[in-house]
Amino acid sequence: MQTKTKTILIISVTLIIGIAIGSVLTATVLRSYRYRDRIDKIRTPEGFVSRFEKIIEPNEQQKEQIHKILLDHFNLIDSTSTRFYSEMKALRDTLNKVLEPILTPEQKKRWQKYQERYKKRKYPHSHRKRDKRDRDN
Repeated sequence: MQTKTKTILIISVTLIIGIAIGSVLTATVLRSYRYRDRIDKIRTPEGFVSRFEKIIEPNEQQKEQIHKILLDHFNLIDSTSTRFYSEMKALRDTLNKVLEPILTPEQKKRWQKYQERYKKRKYPHSHRKRDKRDRDN
């Protein structure tokens, strides 16, 4: 094989591999955004009711009754979830206050680093975002 042919072949293969990797990464990112959008939508009364009405497919006689039941249960689930996250935050705050006087400076640093990573986690943020939106309205 000539040098020119080898060079073209190597460049072509590299280009094809780059396109394949780019496609896979793009699909992964888009799938992640769609998942987050679905989660955010189901955390609203309309999204919750709509999602479960799609699954149940109520007939005309059932529609109004099922809609009311789903809406009532969304409110129960939402208030329970809000209470849960508030209680968990209070427990974490208490834990921090109890640990504070005992930990060495190095341990405090590691503990704070852990807590910062925890705050960046996906699910607690999703709930906090919803709470923030509710406060802004």
